[in-house]
Amino acid sequence: MPLSSEEDAYANNYIYFNDSLGTLSEDTATQCEQYGYFNVAWELKDDMLSNGHAVLFTGEAYLTLYQKQSIKMLLQKVENIPDEVVFVTNTRKNHLKAMSDPVWIPLRTEARTLLDLLQMETQRVRRLLNMDP
Repeated sequence: MPLSSEEDAYANNYIYFNDSLGTLSEDTATQCEQYGYFNVAWELKDDMLSNGHAVLFTGEAYLTLYQKQSIKMLLQKVENIPDEVVFVTNTRKNHLKAMSDPVWIPLRTEARTLLDLLQMETQRVRRLLNMDP
């Protein structure tokens, strides 16, 4: 059965958000590798915010109130990452240093918790998009 355009938009937004959330949950070295040591903090912050807000905008009918509130709370914390952590000279050393900043530690933990909270929704969306065998 084909997805409605609304559900398709949500499912695609959700998968991108879930990927960003997965990256946020990783350690410094993995995050830097996943972004190819290129604007790592800026890219991760931007991906989290743009994908997260897209999910909230299109996911009204698919997420529980608690899930939406949890996403909003994490996005607020990501939004508050200081500019000096996000805007660094584009070198491997600077990206590793920026992503090692203590501001990321609680965000990684929250991302793991949110991934667990969204696990069933992730499975549902992956099935909708024929991503699971």
